[in-house]
Amino acid sequence: MIITVDLKFYQSKTWPCFRILIDGEIRFDGQASQAQHSFEFHVDETPRHKFVIQHYGKTDEDTICDSFGKIIADRAIEIVGLSINGYRDWE
Repeated sequence: MIITVDLKFYQSKTWPCFRILIDGEIRFDGQASQAQHSFEFHVDETPRHKFVIQHYGKTDEDTICDSFGKIIADRAIEIVGLSINGYRDWE
């Protein structure tokens, strides 16, 4: 089985740090270096898997607000796509 996740990254002072775990095993651990990236993972055909994205290292200083308190820049991760064996028919 192939799991593909498309992530979009937002930076304020630096790009976000994150790890991706599948069934407790770290499959990626690092820092984003571009605005968007796709990750593809091969897993066995068992019917259940636990897929986790952990965003770490973010501090209050990574959220930048204007004088009105509106967030104008942040260090964040957005899931923009997810497929299993190419199937993405949910939204």
